[in-house]
Amino acid sequence: MPPWPPVVSCPIVGATEPNHLQDAVAALGLDLTGSEIADLEAPYQPQDNYWW
Repeated sequence: MPPWPPVVSCPIVGATEPNHLQDAVAALGLDLTGSEIADLEAPYQPQDNYWW
């Protein structure tokens, strides 16, 4: 059996209430500027897949 990492985190995306679906569909109409996208992506730090 492979060694498991001490912590595994991954988002689970799904709707649990009808308004969640409405919000998700409404978000498809958003047009973000390059600056807004850069601001949202700035904190992201990619990590190697160290557990396999």
